[in-house]
Amino acid sequence: MNAYIPGGTETRDGKKYYDDGPHSKEMERLNKAFSQMHGISALVNLLGLGVTMWYGFLLAERLQ
Repeated sequence: MNAYIPGGTETRDGKKYYDDGPHSKEMERLNKAFSQMHGISALVNLLGLGVTMWYGFLLAERLQ
């Protein structure tokens, strides 16, 4: 979902995403969608780290 949108919402609103409101409905929707995707991404990364560590310990147990 990392698509570049020429003339994106920031340009149309004349504001950056971090500027104080009010923001357009589209900018609010995009910010919410980004926050959700960012949270899911962080969770998947943590899960991957945990599984990688678990697998490392599993392999280490086999070294006798």
